[in-house]
Amino acid sequence: MSDKLPQRIDPIRAAEQGRVLRGRVPVRQLPRLFEVVVAEGDPIEVEFRFERDIDRRPFVALDCRAELLLRCERCLGEVRFELDQRQRLELIDGSVGTVEPGPESLVVGEDGLYLRDLLEDEVLLALPLIPRHGSREACDQENLVWLAGPEVDEKPKPEQAANPFDVLRTLKD
Repeated sequence: MSDKLPQRIDPIRAAEQGRVLRGRVPVRQLPRLFEVVVAEGDPIEVEFRFERDIDRRPFVALDCRAELLLRCERCLGEVRFELDQRQRLELIDGSVGTVEPGPESLVVGEDGLYLRDLLEDEVLLALPLIPRHGSREACDQENLVWLAGPEVDEKPKPEQAANPFDVLRTLKD
């Protein structure tokens, strides 16, 4: 599998040609995703298939797979996320203003399609909103105890503040 994907492509022409592009993209090359992961890990395996459907409309089918290490929001430990994303997007020529884009559409401008940007967008959309282990038992138990703070019986009893009028009582006696 080639690691070299073009940075930019004309997706309408690629769909006419039926091009298939495969590669491996390091997480480091996707800056918004790199901010979310705990460690870089293995590259993302990706395949872009540019084709036309039965109605001769161009589309891109994106398949990507990776194992990403995210931060568990419950225990702050590492949680593995198996990414296996498949997406099919209809390509709409941005210079033709008559077609209304739908939810599974991608409007293509004059400068073409930046493959890494599309990949990064789809991976970010596939991530869980709140990454966490499947159960509390799978979490790092030491972190859970530390994050929970002291137990109910361990709470320090508030010391009674000194009463400023205690001095007057001693004078009265």
